[in-house]
Amino acid sequence: MPLTRAQKDVIIQEYIELLQQSQAVFLADYRGLTVKEMQQLRRQVREVGGQARVVKNTLFRIALERAEMPVPTDLLVGPVFAGFAVEDIPPLAKAFVEFSKEMAKFKIKGGLLEGRQIEPADVEAIAKLPPLDVLRAQLVAAIQAPLSNLVSVISAPMREIVYVLQARAEQGESQAA
Repeated sequence: MPLTRAQKDVIIQEYIELLQQSQAVFLADYRGLTVKEMQQLRRQVREVGGQARVVKNTLFRIALERAEMPVPTDLLVGPVFAGFAVEDIPPLAKAFVEFSKEMAKFKIKGGLLEGRQIEPADVEAIAKLPPLDVLRAQLVAAIQAPLSNLVSVISAPMREIVYVLQARAEQGESQAA
């Protein structure tokens, strides 16, 4: 039974909301996967803070146009599974790449990142990036290291004076005894 106009509008609006909430969207061909395998993939996507949908190509194309995003018409052919990176991009990319290695039938087509189309190789490269929390920790460490070295250099002369005064005081005590 075909969808009514109202049902189509609801689906398009859902896609638009997901696109606006997402930092990236990864698309894949899921042809040949069983229901159980699809459930496993959806669970993996949810565990990394993403959303998963089997999209209707025409309606998804309309949603992309309305959200003023590029429309990757070459990727919207055949059955399309979309993963929306709502929280963090690398974990979702990693889930897609790992699942495609487990299930040869699942083929990553590419996606959208920062308003541009990306290729399957880009998705694999993103999957190798550490999660956002790790990147933040690395950035803080990179900033903190020079600052702690600077504090150490600045405080060194004062420390030297304290050591000299302490040694002089100990020398004076030993002469008095």
